[in-house]
Amino acid sequence: ELLPFAAAIDVGVKTIMTSHISLPQIDSTACATFSPAILQTLLRGELGYDGVVVSDALDMAGASGAIGIPEAAVQAVAAGCDLLCIGTNTTDRQLGEIESALSVAHRDRRLPDSRLSNALDRVAALADWSHDHRRDIERDHSGAVTFDLARTATSFDVVPGLRLVEPLHVVLIETPANIAVGTVPWGPLTNGWHVAQTLREGDSLQQPPSGAHLVMVGKDNHRHAWVRRSVDDARARHPNVVVVDMGWPGEDRGYADIATFGASRHVGQALRLLVSGSAR
Repeated sequence: ELLPFAAAIDVGVKTIMTSHISLPQIDSTACATFSPAILQTLLRGELGYDGVVVSDALDMAGASGAIGIPEAAVQAVAAGCDLLCIGTNTTDRQLGEIESALSVAHRDRRLPDSRLSNALDRVAALADWSHDHRRDIERDHSGAVTFDLARTATSFDVVPGLRLVEPLHVVLIETPANIAVGTVPWGPLTNGWHVAQTLREGDSLQQPPSGAHLVMVGKDNHRHAWVRRSVDDARARHPNVVVVDMGWPGEDRGYADIATFGASRHVGQALRLLVSGSAR
């Protein structure tokens, strides 16, 4: 299980996320997120990782179910986490409680100056790198760098021989956000696409204008019965329809003519270049 981590570290990965799982062979008392033996002795020492360690969401029961999120935050930082992932339902009041718990822990020397300084330095370095990297990408107005970045990161899966003819009639399939992701802009919504229709459960697919190429864009299409029915109906009525899955497609790719394995802004830009033919 350490091989992927070692390979990622070898090529300079910037962040590694912990998990709230028990590894009793290494630490019989604490899960990985709260384990100095795993985060410092193993990850930092044996594997030589010096980037940012990010906790998984601390509002998960596996992290805070028994001790609360503020105490989970303290234990995670003390163990070696530099950056804390907090769930989308956390309120401003709860965030204040987390900050207060960290301050008290620092005052009581549960969080030494050296541990906080190391975390701050690593997070600041990551922020500087991210800012410079994004500026370099946005400076390339052709979008080629963005496409290369996203294509390399996601390995787009495209049905062989797929061809799109403009004008495009883009239908955005909107499904409820899951608890981990929350409600965020994604895919076409972040890249200036002209979305002809937002399709939700219970809606009927609008008829595309004559000559327009129907493109349906969703996330995890195969997981939703009503999405599968909508796609099947569209394929029956419009044989040239192209179905895009910006989530994680099913194993048989039955509801993904194009699978992006992600819906970030950069992936959306790459997809737009792909469907417009600019990246062929």
